[in-house]
Amino acid sequence: MISRRLRDVTAVLFMGAGLFACQDDDHGEGAESIADVVYLDETTDEALLTLLDAAPVDDEQHRLIFDLPAEAETLPATPVPTFAFQEPVSGALPARPGKSFLRAARALGKFLNPISVAHAHGTPFNGRAYFLVFSSDSELDVLRVFTAATSYTPDAEAWALLSSAADPLTLEVISAEFENNLLALGGGPFAGGAVSFTIE
Repeated sequence: MISRRLRDVTAVLFMGAGLFACQDDDHGEGAESIADVVYLDETTDEALLTLLDAAPVDDEQHRLIFDLPAEAETLPATPVPTFAFQEPVSGALPARPGKSFLRAARALGKFLNPISVAHAHGTPFNGRAYFLVFSSDSELDVLRVFTAATSYTPDAEAWALLSSAADPLTLEVISAEFENNLLALGGGPFAGGAVSFTIE
């Protein structure tokens, strides 16, 4: 019978292999598909590509609580609002493996995928991050934001995109925990839920 630790190592290696096998110096077609994304709080395109390569788990314990907007709320055009949400109290991630185990798994992954070292760039992202997708019935991706914060205030350009989009708008959030741009074991991605709103 396969031990739990062996299964965890295998999961890390397959996850890493899947990510690195599809990367080139510019991330190829993957980079083009996320060229419009706004990155905040030191999030990286590598981490986002990892998130998008996995199917989000729809787990009620990880559905976010939206503080603003409330469902079907009408937001004023001015001042620019701050979209905010929070993790449910029961949505804490399970205990993560020890650092020595993670280091060993990453080292083995680099040995099997040496190309990853040559293609890495920038500082890898670690921690919890949120992928915000604003959409409308007529436009799937009005605005997309990748951030480590549980709030987001659009700048003038982003708010213009949202304000000029057809109502109603929907904000959907996907969350995940990262370890050096890779999904942490047990770290998602998780479907955080969605909320609809309009702008007057």
